Amino acid sequence: MSFAWQVTGLDDLAQLIMDRAGSARLAVVAVNGDSSSGKTTLAGQLAAALPAAAALHTDDLAWHQGVFA
Repeated sequence: MSFAWQVTGLDDLAQLIMDRAGSARLAVVAVNGDSSSGKTTLAGQLAAALPAAAALHTDDLAWHQGVFA
């Protein structure tokens, strides 16, 4: 799969996600970026724009244990 990057408004992005989710209306959207790049802000705004959506942050899942602990 090839991606063509472009600037997209929040409403258009939300609509694209809903369109691609199909009739199941289940989608997982990952937001990646550098520290302080706006990931949390974008995730919160996107979750608010999508019906029945929620933002789950990796910090909420972190166990703070070593991989081999």
